Amino acid sequence: MAPAPDLVDPNVLIGAPAYFWAEGGTPAIGPLTTTVTQDGLTITLAATFASVDFTTGDGTTVTCTRDEVAAPPASMTLQGTPVCGHTWTSSGTYALEATSAWTIDWQGPTQAGSFDHTLTETIDVAVTDRPVNLTTTKAP
Repeated sequence: MAPAPDLVDPNVLIGAPAYFWAEGGTPAIGPLTTTVTQDGLTITLAATFASVDFTTGDGTTVTCTRDEVAAPPASMTLQGTPVCGHTWTSSGTYALEATSAWTIDWQGPTQAGSFDHTLTETIDVAVTDRPVNLTTTKAP
């Protein structure tokens, strides 16, 4: 998430978009593959990321696809809506929960299959309002 949440000195601003992506990019969201052999039996597992639901703590849920979280946004601005992100409209501390959906494929010597799996992480995000003083200078 950018900006990274800071509970001591809140840096997520009311009305400014916060961007979400998978830290580590495409390698972090797979497919992640491993092979295990024990007692002559070999099993291969491949985990593939499908999507992630962000529950933002203010009643909003944002769903992002694999492509939307594969890399950080090329351009983060204070205007517009991020492809994968959220804009809080009130100050406070919000529990941001990310639930990622994965498909696990497995292959053994005589059988294969797949199943779905979810992982959930929660962080607190402090959202604040910062006063801004604008000054103008007259041209000579």
